Amino acid sequence: MTETSGLVLALTTEANAALAQNLARALLERRLVACVSMHPVQSHYRWDGALQCSDEVQLLIKTSAQHLDALRLAVSE
Repeated sequence: MTETSGLVLALTTEANAALAQNLARALLERRLVACVSMHPVQSHYRWDGALQCSDEVQLLIKTSAQHLDALRLAVSE
């Protein structure tokens, strides 16, 4: 997460578009974010000693510094 002049941009991913949309809607309904942009991504990583590749949806979340702690809690739920 990067904080500049009160504006915070946060990144997270969800496994699919439905989960990403649900998270975006929940954050917006709680008024924790100003905007959420969603982008399909292909993630490459090592898991259990093997290389993996999976399709995910990345969420670019725009919020204010004052909402950052509540945003972290909401995303971790």
